[in-house]
Amino acid sequence: MQADVLLPVVMWLCIGLAALWIVLSLYARWQRRAYNLTHAEKGGTGAQPEFLKVDHEKRRAALERGKPVAESAEAPPPRTRYSRIAGYAATLFAVLTLLVAVLKAVTSLDDYTEMASEAASLVTDTDAMATVLRDYWPGLLIALAVILVQVGRLVTTLRKT
Repeated sequence: MQADVLLPVVMWLCIGLAALWIVLSLYARWQRRAYNLTHAEKGGTGAQPEFLKVDHEKRRAALERGKPVAESAEAPPPRTRYSRIAGYAATLFAVLTLLVAVLKAVTSLDDYTEMASEAASLVTDTDAMATVLRDYWPGLLIALAVILVQVGRLVTTLRKT
């Protein structure tokens, strides 16, 4: 199978899987919020309602002072060095994937037919980029979105440190 046939199929498959992941993530989040469940990494063996975890000492002390008690769950665990490395690696792979897709699209212009190779020699770099943008715009948008999100996370992490 040629890459020209396989690349759009893989692109749409990835888009479909990403959309499915987003929908399922949103559904799981809505379910947790609807039933007031803790996250799996915060809980013990399973998810439980947060109101079952009451700090009775803090509650009694706050009631004696006459203040309402804010019984919130524990803070989420801080980002570790490994999670930052994974984020940077995801950004790097997104950039590399974008570059490979663009280079493949530009270099494959010469492989179509003899007539196409003659026409491709006349095509400017701007025309080649316009072809890539026209043919592979969904994958390009996803790659750019991943890059922008990771750059934003990098900037906010650097501002905190």
